[in-house]
Amino acid sequence: MATATSSSSPALETVRILLLSQVFHPTVGGIQSVSRVLAEEFLNLGHDVAVATRTPSTEPDGTSYEIVRQPSILQLLRLAQGADLVIQQHIGLRTVWCGLLARKPTVTVLHMPASNGARVQSWPALLTERLKWLVTSRTDLVAVSDFVARSLSIPAEVIPNPYDDNVFRLLPCVRPRKDLAFVGRLIPEKGLHVLLRALRKLNLAGQRRTLTVVGDGPQRPELVRLTTDYGLVAQVKFVGACQPSEVATILNANNILVVPSVWQEPFGIVALEGLACGCVVVATERGGLPEATGKCGVTVPNDDSDALAQAVAGLLRNPAQIAELRSRAPGHLLRFTRRACASAYIRLAESLQSEAK
Repeated sequence: MATATSSSSPALETVRILLLSQVFHPTVGGIQSVSRVLAEEFLNLGHDVAVATRTPSTEPDGTSYEIVRQPSILQLLRLAQGADLVIQQHIGLRTVWCGLLARKPTVTVLHMPASNGARVQSWPALLTERLKWLVTSRTDLVAVSDFVARSLSIPAEVIPNPYDDNVFRLLPCVRPRKDLAFVGRLIPEKGLHVLLRALRKLNLAGQRRTLTVVGDGPQRPELVRLTTDYGLVAQVKFVGACQPSEVATILNANNILVVPSVWQEPFGIVALEGLACGCVVVATERGGLPEATGKCGVTVPNDDSDALAQAVAGLLRNPAQIAELRSRAPGHLLRFTRRACASAYIRLAESLQSEAK
């Protein structure tokens, strides 16, 4: 495992961490981002870290920690035997066994609520699901939100996902702020179609607003057609997928980040990123998004374009309310920084080590 080279003295005794993440850089996604941020911050805190992933890469990793891609069974066991803590990102039968077999404290991080077999379509798939939970229940559980923890039949500690506060922050040079931003995959679950309906309602009420859409996905052609059908072409700009630094600049340039998810988001890192960049967040109220938004925004019912239009219009008519909500963000975000979330895992590791003695 790679050893941290931070010049500052670590506040905690060195912990050797094996992070199991089936997906990792260079692929893009929530778990990939969280795993990368945690690995970097464990290192910054003075601990040792290695990542094992099934994601291949043809490019040099260029990281200060070890990344083992598509590891063999023997490699996984060797990594686990050298660790003080094994962290499994989400349920993964192909990897979580190594920590249990090596008799090392093993934590499974649950990024989704328990399905209780609701989405399983066949008996083989149901048996696999049950086996996953049987193995997972032998590990210690971490839920990324209270919403996820409440879905479980067994206790789990809540450690939220971190946002990358090195990237998502206030940029004083970006002014003045425009109206609305949306950041996410262009799929039905993310609810951009609901936001477009809300924009049309605002137009009919004489409140014309602009929207910057960041992201791409299979629903893009349909959503572009909707902007034409709704007469929104001049107001809505699709910028496609962007690098994190570009997303931060766009968020800094807007007043409101709208997170109109139709499904129940388990958490919602994008809400944290918006708050960190000075946006007020309008999000849907079911799932984990209210935990990420805190008292720094407003929530509306899922899949309700009328309520969404009213919430957006109310905020944009009231700059004082926007300023008040924005002022609450720094305190709210303290719990979700890289340092705070990584430190929570280190405290858990020390607690598990004490229990094992």
